[in-house]
Amino acid sequence: MKIGFFGTPELSAAVLRDCLAADDVEVAYAVSQPDRPVGRHADMTASPVSRLAMESGLPLYRPEKIRNNPEFLAELQKFEVDYLVVVAYGRILPVEILALPKRLPVNVHGSLLPKYRGASPIQSALLEGEKETGVTIMEMTAGMDEGGILEMTAIAIDPEETSDTLFAKFAKISGNSLLSALRKHADHRISIVEQDHSLATYTKKFEKDNGRILWAEMTATEVYRRWQACTTWPGAWTVLDGKRIKICGCTVVASDPSALTPGSFRTTAGGRIHVVTKEGTIELGDVIVEWKPRRDAPELLRFGKFE
Repeated sequence: MKIGFFGTPELSAAVLRDCLAADDVEVAYAVSQPDRPVGRHADMTASPVSRLAMESGLPLYRPEKIRNNPEFLAELQKFEVDYLVVVAYGRILPVEILALPKRLPVNVHGSLLPKYRGASPIQSALLEGEKETGVTIMEMTAGMDEGGILEMTAIAIDPEETSDTLFAKFAKISGNSLLSALRKHADHRISIVEQDHSLATYTKKFEKDNGRILWAEMTATEVYRRWQACTTWPGAWTVLDGKRIKICGCTVVASDPSALTPGSFRTTAGGRIHVVTKEGTIELGDVIVEWKPRRDAPELLRFGKFE
């Protein structure tokens, strides 16, 4: 099987690595996002897929735009791939690119479709307190994650799961799920099953504000789920004395009997910080105050209340 590969983050690179290791797969090229500024000094940095492609000697394309780009389209047409594989590329592919493969354009999606279509399925499953999610290998169409399903693999979500650990689970199994589906399709051993669109739910791209904890509006369980969902990006955070505080860890504890207002906090006998929410109490782990080094939560006691 000859494939073209579109992807950007480490999850995509893990799937590409599995494809490169497969004896029956030829990866013709890789397409990724252009280099982006990263870190405090805004150093231009290649994506994980770009780095892997360069290390492997693959033809690599990093176009600023993929729509109305005839030169880019002409380049890809030369390869005549059987399958086009897309894993968290970060852009919606136009129909002229979806039409390139001889067999199918295929997407590796991080949920059990039709639930959690869109840009943040892995994080959204944590945010909603799901016990299970999974990988769906689907045919790409012009609609947002609306194509028929080739194969699905379930993934259990542990109570203490974070987006970091859940992404790692996806990285471990997504490549095998993709290769299994492609082999079955190539050998005519699989039928594409249409989704039940009436059951579809949708997600949006996580932005920095999605990580903010609103103590007066969220229960302790909702705060904990937000921390779980936002560990990879953008981090769970709150505001104290005008400074942004990143929450590096937290747990739900028994309700605080002190009847403090949401956002108020106190120290325990063991030196931990308990914060009151709309309903219930959160115990904080380590925190980071803006750009300062990580510190234990009890150091915050000289301040008054989270905003």
